[in-house]
Amino acid sequence: MIYPNDENHKQLFGYPVYISKGEYLLNQKEIDFLYKIKNKDSILGRTNNIFSKNNYVLKLKEFSNLKKFVDKELKYYVHNVMQINEQKVKPYVTQSWWNFYDKTAYHHKHNHPNSIVSGVYYVQGTQCIIFSKPQSNGFEHDFPTKKWNEINSTIWKFEPPLGKIILFPSYLLHQVELNQTDKTRISMAFNSYIEGDIGEDTNYTRLKLKRQK
Repeated sequence: MIYPNDENHKQLFGYPVYISKGEYLLNQKEIDFLYKIKNKDSILGRTNNIFSKNNYVLKLKEFSNLKKFVDKELKYYVHNVMQINEQKVKPYVTQSWWNFYDKTAYHHKHNHPNSIVSGVYYVQGTQCIIFSKPQSNGFEHDFPTKKWNEINSTIWKFEPPLGKIILFPSYLLHQVELNQTDKTRISMAFNSYIEGDIGEDTNYTRLKLKRQK
């Protein structure tokens, strides 16, 4: 690791950004259908980015295999990275949509309300997703830094891992850098929520959540 990694160092309260170990590559039939969406069933965003009109694309039969991959990685993140009890809580995708970034397109800094875990699946393109460190309520300092790492950085960039998913807490601010190439950056973003039994009666936090089909 590039930060101190010994028994005297504890990295508390981390924000878990996870890149899937597995990958799923779209076949030609899926890619052809994807471009039909871009050309005939999409809308232009404020920063020249293009969104699919359909924001439940993982419910389409054409992407049923991709949905299985997303569901598997989402469950892994929640149950193994976040260590949430799989007997009591199950995550599920709420909304999902395709993003197309042609030349001069980008996405401003934002987060995803009404979601617990968000993710981005990558088809092509090299423009980074950039995460911003949540601001504390305390007094901030701008120190001279010897080497940037996960502790002292205020932003962190990830080049798209093609065929894989980046999963992260939905409250994390993130953005997509400007596409200055002639190659369209293609990704699918999704949000999620949970069903199950959370909290405790004795703490007055008990809440039972049921998924709406």
